[in-house]
Amino acid sequence: MLGQGSNHGAEMDGPNTSGSNIAKRSFPQLYNALFVGDLDNDPNSVSSDDQLPAVLRLREGTGGEFGNLVVVNIGSQGIFQDRCQDESRATGSSPPATGSPDYLWISENTLFSGTSGVNVFETGTCGQVYTTDYGISASDNDFLILLPTSSDENIPFLDPRPTPGGIAFDSVDT
Repeated sequence: MLGQGSNHGAEMDGPNTSGSNIAKRSFPQLYNALFVGDLDNDPNSVSSDDQLPAVLRLREGTGGEFGNLVVVNIGSQGIFQDRCQDESRATGSSPPATGSPDYLWISENTLFSGTSGVNVFETGTCGQVYTTDYGISASDNDFLILLPTSSDENIPFLDPRPTPGGIAFDSVDT
């Protein structure tokens, strides 16, 4: 859960070179996670070299598998990656059967919610984009029971469980 001045909910590093160093690629396999951003996020942390307001930050060359994710309260970018290397992009209901660690798969079942005009996945100068719609909803987080759009240490109560019978229970990755 990110507060207004937080940096990223997750940051994953990869190699800063392509080709011969690809064996060093970071290849996280992240499933069944909830990331709560802040619609007014301003990541102006003095300890960070990255001031981009993305909920998840994938560094250059990161591959991996991301499934059953819920990313909410996106102020501008859900997932950001720039300076891509040789990894391929994949979507769909299952990760590629071969090619590990040379791909980045984000399940088509990932749920995103944020302000209108939000970028679900921004690739900077990579030139590769995800074309999956992801069914983004407009800042209402209607698939979670009770979640404010701004988060800080003074929130009296929240309940991030999925709404019974809601879309968070549809088409989950197995």
